[in-house]
Amino acid sequence: MVNCFKLYEIDGKRWFIEAQHHYTKLSESKEVYLNSESTPDQKDDSILLGIGDSEKQLLFTCGVEEIERFAITLLNLCHDIKY
Repeated sequence: MVNCFKLYEIDGKRWFIEAQHHYTKLSESKEVYLNSESTPDQKDDSILLGIGDSEKQLLFTCGVEEIERFAITLLNLCHDIKY
């Protein structure tokens, strides 16, 4: 599952932000899921966040709470720039 959103078009470059799972193999994601079911304190709520354009991309992994704070920071920044 990949969710990708266009941010802005600057100098003809299309910038985007995307959120996706960070497991490359189905066996890895299945193992994490089974571990989280058997031991509730080992939940993996992290997601892979990517920001970039058609040439370069920055990828980083964060937990859901950190991503939420990052999104609120982006919203506040956009609001300050706009007004």
